Amino acid sequence: MPTTVSFSGRLRLTFRLAIFPLLVLLGANITANSQDTVTGAFQGLVTDSQSGAPLKDALVEIVNQQTLVSITVKTNYRGEFFQGLLLPGTYMVRVSMSGYATKAVLQPLRITYTGEVVPVPVAMDPAPPGAITPAPAAVVRSPVSAE
Repeated sequence: MPTTVSFSGRLRLTFRLAIFPLLVLLGANITANSQDTVTGAFQGLVTDSQSGAPLKDALVEIVNQQTLVSITVKTNYRGEFFQGLLLPGTYMVRVSMSGYATKAVLQPLRITYTGEVVPVPVAMDPAPPGAITPAPAAVVRSPVSAE
């Protein structure tokens, strides 16, 4: 014998089935937003100040002035470098290369949207004749500690 369900019982069941997915989606959205970390990046071009030629293998050190966390990268064959996942703040971008005077630039990273890329052009001056310029060190990425 078939059982019958009252109108109010069907209404309650329909209401629960409609509200449950909505609550799940709302809860997932709150969790995802609370874990979002806003970061940005520096993308630079290192060139010879006299000829404009790109400088390959220049050493680029990026130091967060608040945390003193340091990241070191080298330029590619086009004189370009890129470093992402940087927190907002002020950074010292120091570029060195054998035969050139070291150049340091204070660069603010004010992020208006996640993944923002800030251009950092650096024109290197050739070292004066007879000046001793240190050879760039090996690229070492500083570990980020959770202390």
